[in-house]
Amino acid sequence: KLLLHLIRDHHYRNIGFIKGTEGNPDAIERFTVFKKILKEEGIEVKRDLLINGDFSFESGMNAVIELMNRRMGPCDVLVAANDDMARGALSVLQTRGIHVPEEIAVVGYDNQDLCDYLSIPLTTVEQPVFEQSWKAMELLISIIAGKKDVDDIILSTELIQRQSCGCTTTPDKKFYTYNIKDEEGKAAYPDISVFEKRIQGIYDEF
Repeated sequence: KLLLHLIRDHHYRNIGFIKGTEGNPDAIERFTVFKKILKEEGIEVKRDLLINGDFSFESGMNAVIELMNRRMGPCDVLVAANDDMARGALSVLQTRGIHVPEEIAVVGYDNQDLCDYLSIPLTTVEQPVFEQSWKAMELLISIIAGKKDVDDIILSTELIQRQSCGCTTTPDKKFYTYNIKDEEGKAAYPDISVFEKRIQGIYDEF
């Protein structure tokens, strides 16, 4: 969603990428998707616009410095594999007097809490972290209770469009609602008692 937004809505063609930690599954998957989408959209993956990182703020800073030292060709947008590296890249660009997004856009991934409060709010992707944690606990409880076959669970992410990609407005803030239900089908908000009751039931059976 993020890449297609950059390509189809903003018409960026010279797209740089700051990779995550080498060997990290998330880093591998995000870079794989980056290459796949660019290929499908008929856009060249330019090697001189690819730089290694390690998911840290400092590696995002170093990535921009290295790209500048390479005297890289035109770069419309810099895609970082996470928000920390995107923030590092933003800091160097601003220090060097390079205007974001007018001269180069920057985007990240994860939607950390502070992304909306930067001097240039960061376009990124929000992961459903609470739901991930909740589902992980549900699976764990099921396994403890004796369930052997565990299905894969895929949760949806959300594209968060802000100024750093070139969008002129930022969506109104929204209170995050958790799409979680208890055993009776009622909405279950961050209430650990739901898990406590289910865990106690397992203990009682033992």
